[in-house]
Amino acid sequence: MTKLRALVTDKKLNEVMFTLLILTFPFGSNYFSFSIGFMTVYPNLLVLAVLFISGVLRKDLPASWLEKYFLGFLILFSVVNLAYLPFVADKSYAIVDVRSTILMAMTGYVFLSQNVFLGFDKWRSTLAFAFRVVYAIVLIFGIFEYTTGWHFSGMITEHLIERGLVDLAVYSPLFLWDNPNNFMLYFVLMGFLLILLEPSRKMRNYLAFFVMALNLFFATVTLSRIGVPLSVFSFAVISILAGYETLRAVTKELRSKIYLVLFAVISLIIVYFSNEKFYGIPEARQMRETTSQPVYPEQHEAYLKSLPVADSTTVQSIAVTNDSAAVSNMRNSRDERKSLAKNGLVFFFESELVGIGPGQFRYRHDHGLIRYYAYGNNGPHFWFIEIMSQFGLIVFIPYIFLLGYLVAKVAGIVRKDLNYATFFLLALIGFGVGSLMPSAFLILDINWMFTAALVVLAANFSSMTKSAEHV
Repeated sequence: MTKLRALVTDKKLNEVMFTLLILTFPFGSNYFSFSIGFMTVYPNLLVLAVLFISGVLRKDLPASWLEKYFLGFLILFSVVNLAYLPFVADKSYAIVDVRSTILMAMTGYVFLSQNVFLGFDKWRSTLAFAFRVVYAIVLIFGIFEYTTGWHFSGMITEHLIERGLVDLAVYSPLFLWDNPNNFMLYFVLMGFLLILLEPSRKMRNYLAFFVMALNLFFATVTLSRIGVPLSVFSFAVISILAGYETLRAVTKELRSKIYLVLFAVISLIIVYFSNEKFYGIPEARQMRETTSQPVYPEQHEAYLKSLPVADSTTVQSIAVTNDSAAVSNMRNSRDERKSLAKNGLVFFFESELVGIGPGQFRYRHDHGLIRYYAYGNNGPHFWFIEIMSQFGLIVFIPYIFLLGYLVAKVAGIVRKDLNYATFFLLALIGFGVGSLMPSAFLILDINWMFTAALVVLAANFSSMTKSAEHV
């Protein structure tokens, strides 16, 4: 017992384990994994379990009201999931969400307990180091995938083989997440964490431009309709912020030169949008248009337009068609997301605002129990719809309150540190908009880590702003 206590209270060991938690998370169960029957065990899960048990044995509890509220929300979320489990149809769908919620709660507690045990400065520096390493690995491998077209095998690569097309989708980075949208989400959120974990205001600005440039590059090569506008918006915001901070710090003579540079840039923008443009040779653009724009045969398009609402029989009959490779070019992600969101709202109101239960969004779509045709897709594609439709107001309202409190905390430091407040608010926007990229958000560990990190950072704004003043 004494040896166990010594291990649990060893700060250096906890720091190493916390670092390993981040270093192993992008690899998941893709290496050194084994099954124990009802679940798969892998290195990241083992490290998470050890850190969770260590925190419980030490009785680590956060001091701030925000962190306590977050911990209470995680417990509530887990309890609600477990309470629904006996009443849902086909528990194999529900278990996936229940497991994800429990792991989210464990991850959240580990982030909170490590902050309590190690102290905020050590917690921040440990996370910053680990995420830099992971970010660099993903960046390098993403460039490798883009230049070679080589990927880890998965559903997406099988889909590319079925299509038999050589287009930009072949070169879209996937890493181990088997989807360009998932890659983009992980890359964007990790980038925001790198920015927020940087204590130096000057380095934070440089890092932000570097990260946003990479975001725009990968959003373009992955043909991300959400990633591109999010990256452009983020780039515009940090450019305005940098310009504002520069104008406040420079002399009057240099300020006038900056105004002249801005005049030249604005002139270019005006000329660009007011003149006719040549968009390239049509044959050269055909490859990109194959993946970036939906292709509808006339009969198929007319048929879909006649189906704004679909009963279960119709949806199940159409699902057979969606198994063919040709249908991939007939799908429109915008229409898919609209239908999925509408179905989510229908589920929410039909359940009398209490939600249909974990995993039931996917179950109902797979079994044709929907009102709006979703092109064979079964994922919510939006975090708020996912929570609202499946878990109802009992989870959705506390979660919105949590996000509202984070925004209120940001508003409280605007005058003291506009720089950090801007990046934090931008990260929150990126989090919400980014949740539109993947088919489901609850199952992704970057969601669990990102939320927990934002809570701890918001609870320690005074430390971050103070360090920025002296660096």
